[in-house]
Amino acid sequence: MKNKKKFLGIIGLLAIMVTVLLTGCPDPGNGQTELEADPVPFSAVAVAAGSNKSIAIRSDGSLWEWGAATNTNNTTPVRIGTDNNWSKIAAGSTHFLAIKTDGSLWAWGENDHGQLGDGTTINRSTPVRIGTANNWSIIAAGTNHSLAIRNSGTLWAWGNNHDGQLGIGNTNDSNEPVQVGSETNWIAIAGGGDHSLGLRGTGTSGTLWSWGYNHDGQLGSGNTTSRNAPGQVGTDSWVSIAAGYYHSLGVRNNGALYAWGDNVYGQLGDNTSVAKNAPTQIGVITTWSAVSAGSNSIGSYAIRSNGTIWGWGHSSAQTGTVPSQVSTDTNWTFISAGMDHRLALKADNSVWGWGQNYYGAVGDDTNTNRSTPVRVVYYE
Repeated sequence: MKNKKKFLGIIGLLAIMVTVLLTGCPDPGNGQTELEADPVPFSAVAVAAGSNKSIAIRSDGSLWEWGAATNTNNTTPVRIGTDNNWSKIAAGSTHFLAIKTDGSLWAWGENDHGQLGDGTTINRSTPVRIGTANNWSIIAAGTNHSLAIRNSGTLWAWGNNHDGQLGIGNTNDSNEPVQVGSETNWIAIAGGGDHSLGLRGTGTSGTLWSWGYNHDGQLGSGNTTSRNAPGQVGTDSWVSIAAGYYHSLGVRNNGALYAWGDNVYGQLGDNTSVAKNAPTQIGVITTWSAVSAGSNSIGSYAIRSNGTIWGWGHSSAQTGTVPSQVSTDTNWTFISAGMDHRLALKADNSVWGWGQNYYGAVGDDTNTNRSTPVRVVYYE
């Protein structure tokens, strides 16, 4: 009888071992199993990089995030909610904006200055709807303020306004959207550290306007005087704008690249460290198509019409006082610069990240800093 019990015990142990091999051992660190499938490449139609967090929209309209989170740090994308009708996104430092296909506006993240626009200063871990309007079309986020354009071409702003970055004629914070002036031809916006940029015109190009903090000339007005309402910068036509922490970037309709504002780290790209209070052309190339500088970033990035990405200034992954090519690939279509990390899309909708990765914001299933783009992956 003793031998029979011993035999049955061995059979039971073998059964347990087979079960473990088939199902994998639970991993208390991340809730996954040791034998779970490897992560697969992640694709998206829109991406946005915040301070230590990334968000994206997939082709099916689902919303995803990775990096710093309320309860844990995700090193790969995880889905937010179950909705499949997200269409546009924007990232500030620690707050995020989104528009759904029905034109409704949503926000989440930190809200100490009312930058979410929900009428409170309560932080939100998941998207909350802003008002009842269904005609929002364009969004942008500064460090602690937000900007949006409606289908009517009107401009709205909310959040921190200590330096007039909302453009509403005063320096009072607002925890809900307030209309900026009465113009109806705004076509593009960009939020920086404490300043804002906008384009007014028709189609894809327009005149440049700026407002907010101007200590380093980031308004491009030819002086260092801050202003709390939009002021026009020259009469040229622009096609792309970006607002960094204390500097600004733009591409004119002839494809020439310009920069202005703070330049301590070479973020203007003119091979100096001298600030400029008016738009200064960078090099002689006229094939630039888009620019990006995060609201907390002192680095600059741009895409040329041949699909190459270039970077300059200072971050954990890019240092230089003139534009240098980030990779040899020629199929880049979009770039979003966060504080210390970057996200970019290729023509095939593949998502790539690089830079500081302590919180997993790069999205490659590691916490390893990356000096060159690596593919973002996720668990299906």
